[in-house]
Amino acid sequence: MRVLTLKSMMTGILQKKVRLICVMLCSLCLFGLIGLKEVKQKQVVMDEAYQLYQQKLENYNAKLAEYDTTKAMLEQNLVTAEAQYNNQKEYCDNSIYMRLDSSAIQVAEMQFMVKMDEVEDPQEKVARIGYVGSNYANYITSGDFRKKVCEQMPELKEEYLKEIVSSWVSGNLVIVNISHFDRDVVEKIRDVAKEVIKKETSDIEKNQGRHELILINDQIVTRVDSGILNTQGNSLNALRNFATAANDIKKNMLTQDIDKVTYAEEKQPDVVYPFGKKGKIAVLIKDLVFGGILGVVLLAFMELCAVVFGKKIRSMDYFTALDIPVFEKVIKATGNDEESKKLITDIILSAKSNNAQNIYFESVSPVEDQKTEEAYQSFLSGTGERLQKEGGITVSCGRVSGGEDESLHRMAESDQIVLWVNKNVTRYADLENVFAYIKRYHCKVMQVVEWRV
Repeated sequence: MRVLTLKSMMTGILQKKVRLICVMLCSLCLFGLIGLKEVKQKQVVMDEAYQLYQQKLENYNAKLAEYDTTKAMLEQNLVTAEAQYNNQKEYCDNSIYMRLDSSAIQVAEMQFMVKMDEVEDPQEKVARIGYVGSNYANYITSGDFRKKVCEQMPELKEEYLKEIVSSWVSGNLVIVNISHFDRDVVEKIRDVAKEVIKKETSDIEKNQGRHELILINDQIVTRVDSGILNTQGNSLNALRNFATAANDIKKNMLTQDIDKVTYAEEKQPDVVYPFGKKGKIAVLIKDLVFGGILGVVLLAFMELCAVVFGKKIRSMDYFTALDIPVFEKVIKATGNDEESKKLITDIILSAKSNNAQNIYFESVSPVEDQKTEEAYQSFLSGTGERLQKEGGITVSCGRVSGGEDESLHRMAESDQIVLWVNKNVTRYADLENVFAYIKRYHCKVMQVVEWRV
């Protein structure tokens, strides 16, 4: 029976120091070279992967920046659209024109006649009167007329007054129309307008010469104008369009935010780090560790093969498996006396417990050389004498495994047997031969002692 335990395997591996060092060095060197080659190959692969990652990252960041740019543009457009909507809403809510009733418009009509009696030439008079009339019409529609009216009527706003006041020239007449939804208000505006126009006469005379501006028609009438409905409708449509545009921009901004988050989560490239010094060391360490493990496995396999296929015993577990006591120390034939004392004491106690007075020492080892054999025989003789003296035990020695007939008689006549074995020297064949005799003659093995010179 061949027995191999983890402890005996490790002991066998460590005992062969030269083999251990050679196998481990070869394994580490081999995998160190493999690691260097792997580092070079991985350097190429990782460099390509890192460059690809950098390109993907650049494209990824560019796309995110594009989302940000688009959103910034939409934010500017939203500011514009909301400003347009607010302005249009303010106009629709506060404009006098938007409150006009197309079927009942209160209109103040005034007609002013321009006279220039000092000009005698008929053609020049016509031309001069035309210039003067145009000056009044321009002043009313484009000059400070609205501003001065609003100064006297703070409840009015200049920008809204423009839509309800119109003026034009017809021959020597300057016609002024003021529209409003409230008859009382339009009367008040008309009265203020007449004063403002009258005050402007002196300024126009400075440029166009002396003239008279005579009010020849002044009335307030109610008119119907369906065109106002179209204009009001266009203004309301514009308000709705501005609101729609602002909402569309907000939706686009929300879509941009969602698209950006989705893109950022789904398209973010996996991080690839440069293959630096730490990475190279990690690869080398991994291969060296693997090489060390493989070296240990190889040594264990070699030890296993030595146990399974070897001819010599390599572990005392062989006897432990047979339930035979093994002395805990290795006895050296040339060793110190303390270990020998312990062995003698152990044999005496074992003999007493087994009622043995006659013990046979069997050397299960081939004769290596004369010097070793002499040392062994001298040690056994000395041990036997000490057992006889200290324990009253008769000791006989022999080598049944060597084919000695006399030794066989001693074994058969003994009460107990002590087997002396030498690891890596004692052969399995010799042990099997000894145990065959022990079984045949019903002998008892009291103890096994491992010894060496």
